[in-house]
Amino acid sequence: QSMSGRIIVGAIVLVVSVGASVYYYLRSRRPQAQAQAQGPSLSLSSSSRGDTKEVSEQLQCVVCLDRERNIMLQPCNHFCLCDACHQRLKRRVCPICNRPIASVLPVFVS
Repeated sequence: QSMSGRIIVGAIVLVVSVGASVYYYLRSRRPQAQAQAQGPSLSLSSSSRGDTKEVSEQLQCVVCLDRERNIMLQPCNHFCLCDACHQRLKRRVCPICNRPIASVLPVFVS
């Protein structure tokens, strides 16, 4: 029984350590993923204005990937949704950070 008990304890330690490693790895990548999902800043430099295809791809809604983003969620300030996807959200939480949505701000990008 002593040997089987050690094997079980060893297996538990292994599972917990692998789980902790995966958790910390994913946690360290979360700020990068959120920054990428939040999208570009609203001010466009003169050199990037000519490439409208790239800008429109960067401003795509993170849910449908068809329409441009035009809704900023509060209080998290994620600029990630088009109005149609915002209206269809079943759960009233941000699709990026899962915080409850208190209000929204329409954003007009020119």
